Amino acid sequence: MKKRHILIFLTVLFLSVIIRNNGSASAAENPTISVNYVEAASGQEVTLSVKIDNNPGICTLRLAVHYDPWLTLIKVTDPGLFKESLFGGDTNANPYYIMWDESLANENNKGNGVLASLTFKVSDLAPAGNYRVWLTYEKGDVFNLDLDDVDFSLTEGGVKIPDNKNQSDPINNGNNNGNSSDSGTKNNTENNNTGNNNTDNSNSDNNNTDNNTSKEDINNDTGNEKPEDVKQKTDKFTVTTTGSDSKKITAKYTVAAVENTDPDGTKHVILTSLKTSTTDVTIPDMVENDNITYTVDSIAQKALKSNKKVKSLTIGENITTIGSYAFKGMKKLKSITIYPDSLKEVGEGAFSGIHKKATIKIKAGKKAYKKIVALIKASGIGEKVTFKRIK
Repeated sequence: MKKRHILIFLTVLFLSVIIRNNGSASAAENPTISVNYVEAASGQEVTLSVKIDNNPGICTLRLAVHYDPWLTLIKVTDPGLFKESLFGGDTNANPYYIMWDESLANENNKGNGVLASLTFKVSDLAPAGNYRVWLTYEKGDVFNLDLDDVDFSLTEGGVKIPDNKNQSDPINNGNNNGNSSDSGTKNNTENNNTGNNNTDNSNSDNNNTDNNTSKEDINNDTGNEKPEDVKQKTDKFTVTTTGSDSKKITAKYTVAAVENTDPDGTKHVILTSLKTSTTDVTIPDMVENDNITYTVDSIAQKALKSNKKVKSLTIGENITTIGSYAFKGMKKLKSITIYPDSLKEVGEGAFSGIHKKATIKIKAGKKAYKKIVALIKASGIGEKVTFKRIK
């Protein structure tokens, strides 16, 4: 009888150990992408890390980074975790999109570590409180070589400004992987309600945005409107030309940061908007203003959005970045020619809503051509749009 009791006891003990170990292993192997929290003072710059853990293997990733309006994203750094570079969207956009594609690889990438480093400037007028930085993705944004969706739990992070923090205090850059006990805590300061809504970001079912809300319209509903006088001053100018049909083309440009100046002193500009009623538009390689020649290397978000006249668009060979929704809703745009084989970034929905049977011609080598096509498709484009490589 005693032997039977002992045997039953040992069996129960053995099973409980197995269940406990399986539960621990399952929790430990949960794929996670997180943002850490750092402490700062108003007016300071801080760097947050987007970290991936327990990566089961992926070949494509598109991740939206949302951030509080009291934060200004000034730089994104790729630490080189994956073999191919990360392609980011327009840093002026909120959300900012991190995109990576290695769909032509022979095996899935299982890298773990820091995926991207985000440098923010905290507003000079930001009061004490928590300023969130959080991640979302939608179905089909993360998958492996078998084209199976890969689910990740997402953990938010951000910037904390304590009540006694001032500009002379040092920044605490301790990385807690976004698991701060203050994450999601509602700030009691009247002018800094972070509006977390107590969303459980560890549940991958909640990672996707509401289907009734366009991703273009996503923002951090914090109740904190960033004062206009906090916005960074930039050099801007307007260039007016005429198309082949003598109709006016008005293009606005913003001069890029000093660190983007070439060694020979050539400065770079971003095409921020272009308005015209002509049907044929070329985004130039270079542009001149006040006897200074600039390289045009970026197209900002919504630059030509909803233009109802343009049918043909040529993108200059120096363009490396096309911002989110740059050409969205250009229903008559049927012919696009892309010259830059160095195109690295295509923002969310950049070509969405163009002519259903548009043709996109790309002048590039085979490898660069495949990468550019993958970027454009990943950004979201109509199924009937065709691609053609030109020499």
